Amino acid sequence: YVLNTNNAEILLNYKFSKSYGVATGVGVNELRGNGFNSIGNFFHERTYIKIPVLLTGDYDVSDKLKVLFTLGVYTQNIIKDEYSFVDINAKNVYEGWNFGTQISFGFLFEVFENYSIGLNYLGLSDFSKLETKEDTPFSDKQKIINLNAVGLTLLFEF
Repeated sequence: YVLNTNNAEILLNYKFSKSYGVATGVGVNELRGNGFNSIGNFFHERTYIKIPVLLTGDYDVSDKLKVLFTLGVYTQNIIKDEYSFVDINAKNVYEGWNFGTQISFGFLFEVFENYSIGLNYLGLSDFSKLETKEDTPFSDKQKIINLNAVGLTLLFEF
């Protein structure tokens, strides 16, 4: 596979101390790219809905700059899955929930009081494999191993 990924999460973070907390919420992970299997070359689009549970931490580097990190687990389910081969298209080939772990690390700059923007690194890997349905053109198992992404973080504190 050669994939592009777009990720977005909305998290609620409960801080149990000045620097540490626990967070959960909902996320969307979209994968798009090219690959090949027993049928041939294809273009693949998949969208997951994700529910993470994370340990969070932050450290003030200066008055306006802080380091932010998360570590935790997630469960996700496919909400869109489309393969486009040369002569056929296949939809909803894989099904079911799977589980994995994720880590993120980033820097935040306070733009206004209670509003920060920054850059982050996100890494994810699945624990379990997704399996194809019985009525699909091919049979396979898949899991994400070492998905790495760099992105933008927006933080609103209230």
